[in-house]
Amino acid sequence: MKVVIKKLNNTCIADYERFLKKSDNSMFYHSNSYRKILKKICSNVEDIYLLAYLDNEIIAALPMFIKKSRFGNVVNSLPFFGSNGGFISLKNTQKSAFNCLIQEYKKILEKKKIIFSTIIESPLSRNYEKEVLNSLNYTLKDERFSQITKLPICVNKNSSEIDEELFKIFHHKTRNMIRKAEKNNFKIVKVNDPQKLKLVYKLHCETLKRKGGVSKPWIFFKEVQTKFKINKDYMIYFALKNDKIASSLLTFNYKEYVEYFVPTINDKFKHEQPLSLIIFNAMKDSVSNAYKFWNWGGTWVNQKDLFRFKSRWGTINKKYQYHVYANLRKINISNLEKNFLLENYKFFYTIPFNILEN
Repeated sequence: MKVVIKKLNNTCIADYERFLKKSDNSMFYHSNSYRKILKKICSNVEDIYLLAYLDNEIIAALPMFIKKSRFGNVVNSLPFFGSNGGFISLKNTQKSAFNCLIQEYKKILEKKKIIFSTIIESPLSRNYEKEVLNSLNYTLKDERFSQITKLPICVNKNSSEIDEELFKIFHHKTRNMIRKAEKNNFKIVKVNDPQKLKLVYKLHCETLKRKGGVSKPWIFFKEVQTKFKINKDYMIYFALKNDKIASSLLTFNYKEYVEYFVPTINDKFKHEQPLSLIIFNAMKDSVSNAYKFWNWGGTWVNQKDLFRFKSRWGTINKKYQYHVYANLRKINISNLEKNFLLENYKFFYTIPFNILEN
């Protein structure tokens, strides 16, 4: 049978949903609900999800968004704070399916007059998927660390057993941070009110402002309220002390994975380790609910302190690639400035900013 490439539309949403359930390397970022959120967040965009069909069944996919601008269009697979895109597939999918997807991807780059395109690998990519991506005529690569904790399987699922099994995989310094937070009498609360996302957003903005980082926009949290169900698709935790919020955490649940998404910390309580206690409690809930993996998300190679913090929770660490293409026939990189790219391609990856600086 011949592989046929189609684009996701309303007639094949059900096919796509079935495919994601069957695929063992699909992620939260690939879900149709997350696609809808990206469409709300990113302005002036077109989403194209390429689907490889074989015998009326999807066997592989390549999702992407196009940011349109009068200065030139940009493709990301996927946009918004390093969301993983890349290939999604069923086990043992024939290599020709990926080649067909890439050929269609190249046609899109030409037809849509793309000046920058980036495919962000999934940390769950198979080796032969990476081989196809590595064969692309990319201009340069960027890289991140994937950090994932394999959660223990507890047969009885009682609290003491889960505590013991988790502590076995943690570094002794992480165990000490949890004990320190417990001694400081923080109360960990899991809420069931979606309106509490407003508070998470406020704490998130305050945390990122102190660090000089970029916070996620309110519309993201607003869309989570409507697209997902609390305590099923996502969880909100607070650490309280004397009725004051010391820390919070937003996580998402998808298939076998829990996504560590938006942590916050009040600097007044930072050294008392409330976030560590929240994470520990969230992990206990995850084990109790039979989730198998805790995904910490991407870590920049130069974020050594953050890498060490995550790794001490028993992570499996490996690098994954950003495959970046710049159409040098249409744009002169030496004339570009960081602020120009941030302003005109908000939430989209273009090129590493250190290239501009050098």
